[in-house]
Amino acid sequence: MQGFLDTIGNRQKSCKMTLKSGLRRFHITMSGWCTEKSDCVVSHLARFVDELRQNDTLTESQKDDLCFHLYTALHDATKMMAFSCGANWSAESPDLIIQEGYAGYEKVAVKYGLLEETSLSKQAKRRRTFLSELDSLLNGPRYPGRTLIHEKLASCDERGPIIEHLSQLAESVTMGETDWDEFVVQAKPLLEQLRQEWEPSA
Repeated sequence: MQGFLDTIGNRQKSCKMTLKSGLRRFHITMSGWCTEKSDCVVSHLARFVDELRQNDTLTESQKDDLCFHLYTALHDATKMMAFSCGANWSAESPDLIIQEGYAGYEKVAVKYGLLEETSLSKQAKRRRTFLSELDSLLNGPRYPGRTLIHEKLASCDERGPIIEHLSQLAESVTMGETDWDEFVVQAKPLLEQLRQEWEPSA
């Protein structure tokens, strides 16, 4: 084991010497590769944080011990990530990933210019658009509103009790079991419930 550690230590020293002596060449020719690899390392560590938090076979003490080692790895990995893409490293980066896992990684990646926006931000935009369009259709005429609402609900990738209820109501209109006005009366409160579920702080 000691021999293995000595070998690793010698390689790290060699790596540091190479970087110091050839920094300009490294920055010009290898920055893209370094960005890709460091980003990959950080994202996988973030995934591991999520898996660790969900693991029910480890004690909280064991999880905390592993998180300490993960934090140490993320501390250096996020520095490399920032360095390789020309961003200013933030000491909050490893903390954010330890606290939020992959969602935290995405926030860090946005900060360093590697992502335009987080998945949560994209989801929030999709939800706002969905709610706005559905609201407009409910306030519009039966045709083509009925068909468009049915299609929009069917294509929604976020399923849940409210979406399912709305889909059933829309289907009943299509089948002639419920008239349009009654559908609108029942659908509007459900749409508001969905808005509160998706935008609780709005």
